[in-house]
Amino acid sequence: MASAWPGLAQRERNFDRYLDLEARYDRRPSQWVEPLVPWGAGRVQLIEIPAPDETHDNIVAFWVSNTPLRAGERRELRYRTHTFGAEPAAAAPARVIRTRQGWGGVPGDPSPPPRSRRHFMVDFAGGELENLSPDQPVEAELTASRGEIHHLQTRPLPDGRGWRASFRLDPDGQQSSDLRLRLRLRDEVISETWNHVWHPDERR
Repeated sequence: MASAWPGLAQRERNFDRYLDLEARYDRRPSQWVEPLVPWGAGRVQLIEIPAPDETHDNIVAFWVSNTPLRAGERRELRYRTHTFGAEPAAAAPARVIRTRQGWGGVPGDPSPPPRSRRHFMVDFAGGELENLSPDQPVEAELTASRGEIHHLQTRPLPDGRGWRASFRLDPDGQQSSDLRLRLRLRDEVISETWNHVWHPDERR
């Protein structure tokens, strides 16, 4: 399967993360959608529906076209689905292996920024990054639904362990911000998309 396809997968397969003997969420399969005809530009939208308990399947994902449908318009979307476990069968893009965040100030700065500024570090590994020399022009592509982004940069991790993308976020007051980050190399997307919704109460 091509790494450029959009999709969402359940990667965590450790029983200790769920501790559920009835539903066995650690064994739930993932499904990937392979478009058989061009769908045009768009994105996969992940939605969490408020639910009172775990008996409700409240996580859904669907395709959203960048071109909205007009009244009376018809479109045909042909696709094939693939079922798998933690990873797709074919070569996967670079994946996120860890995320860290904290205050976005620099120790010793005589004019420190406000405590609301957040510093994010997202590490990627695998995929094309495995055989990539540290002098390659890997770039980070980042969007934020709210707030201002500063100091976006990428750097290779030591000993070929992957690449780190880092940035600082100045939040928009008490508004949450939907953050989406991925890596590119010469106009080609080479990683999965890291998605994080930052809430004001995450400050530490």
